[in-house]
Amino acid sequence: MFLELFIPFLIAVLMGMGIGGGGLFVIYLTLCLNYGQVLAQGTNLIFFVLSILFSNLVHNVNPKIPKILLGALLIVSGIYAFIRNIKIKK
Repeated sequence: MFLELFIPFLIAVLMGMGIGGGGLFVIYLTLCLNYGQVLAQGTNLIFFVLSILFSNLVHNVNPKIPKILLGALLIVSGIYAFIRNIKIKK
């Protein structure tokens, strides 16, 4: 029981540091807990979404990026994604 709680916590810490925690979590679920590949990927997705929600809560309490910069990044990345999508369809 301890390992079933500790290993996902450790993976979440690694994910927070920018290390590929999602891949580690899928490997852990398939090899150690005998989950099927699709179930492991779905569980990883839920785990990832919950991590993002928690990260957003922490960021809203203690923001590190100025809102004006964040807005500019969102606009530029949205335009790039739109242009990139048009090029791929051609």
